[in-house]
Amino acid sequence: MIRTYVLAGGESSRMQREPGSHAIDKALLRMGDETLLERALRIVHDAVPGSDPAILCGTPERCERLSAYGRTVPDVTCGCGPVGALDAALQDAEGAEYVLLHPIDLPLLPASLLIRFVATAIASGAAVAHMVTEGFAQPLPLLIRADAREVVRTALKNGALKLQPVLHAVADHPCMLGEDGKSICTFEVSSLVSPVTASRAFVNVNTPADLEIARDLAGVPTEMAGGASN
Repeated sequence: MIRTYVLAGGESSRMQREPGSHAIDKALLRMGDETLLERALRIVHDAVPGSDPAILCGTPERCERLSAYGRTVPDVTCGCGPVGALDAALQDAEGAEYVLLHPIDLPLLPASLLIRFVATAIASGAAVAHMVTEGFAQPLPLLIRADAREVVRTALKNGALKLQPVLHAVADHPCMLGEDGKSICTFEVSSLVSPVTASRAFVNVNTPADLEIARDLAGVPTEMAGGASN
């Protein structure tokens, strides 16, 4: 069984209309008829039929703001970024076999790519799987075995705040080896989908300019609108 989560706990610190202004919560910015959060939830739901993706929202206050969009899961240890979110997901996913994490800031990554990624990752038998684009590691989306929580917790307690080293800590743990001896697998995006789809899938939305680019590629209006202040 796979438990699915959308990562929406970031501070959106670079999502400012002008320097010095308040950051706009990018989870609530719109692409067409959807917020980035709604779009991410739909993509995950379409990719893993029957799943009910929960929202990894960081603080309890932020969870309250986003609760209208679905079930929310706060960090167990706040202020630890995506590693804290991963820890919260693994705790929440008790009884599952795998956990899938998908970020809100990849609005052009289609469900078809997630479907291929999840199927190929599970078939690999690896403890951790993520994608690469032209040799560059993309730690999210991420598929990880749900029994990796103790390794993640230990890394978190030791001060690890970067996701990639934590994934390698999971992969290097003796108990995480798959039946074929593999512990971490990476998949080149272009091997999973067409070149055109691959070239757009990891357009990352962190700034207003990024959002304009993503909207333009998606063929939706490019005027920046909506969003709650942090």
